[in-house]
Amino acid sequence: MSRKWFVGLAGVLLAAIAVGVWRTQLDEQRPIDPAPLTKYRETFVAKYRREECLVRIDFTYKGEWIDKLNKRVFRNLTRFIAEDRPQTGGFWWTLNPAEGQMFVQISDDCPRRYDHMRDWAASFARRHDNPRFTVSDDHVKPGPDTLDHRTEDWLD
Repeated sequence: MSRKWFVGLAGVLLAAIAVGVWRTQLDEQRPIDPAPLTKYRETFVAKYRREECLVRIDFTYKGEWIDKLNKRVFRNLTRFIAEDRPQTGGFWWTLNPAEGQMFVQISDDCPRRYDHMRDWAASFARRHDNPRFTVSDDHVKPGPDTLDHRTEDWLD
């Protein structure tokens, strides 16, 4: 009786792990739903200067940086902003693997920019072991060494 119980328990555990892996892969492949962000943008009005919306995110990674990692990070961040945090109004970003830095500039809800990016980094870490992100509290100014993107999304 105990052998059957052990085999059954092992089968249930393996099935749970397989479902978890399958769900992660399925979620990674499903289309990003732009509807929440699109709806938010219908009434968007610029309220902040660029430096009030810019965040530096430091990261570490194992192995060689490959295009697949770049796409994973971008797709994950895009999904997070579009579906989970449309109140940020969208974003621009730049990533520099050689320096281990990424800069993200959101368009709205900028006083909470650090919280939004910490939530994204935690969300990413729950799904992926590599890379690991740490959001810096440093005040970052837009420029050629960070991110220097200008549109009507900001006051300057």
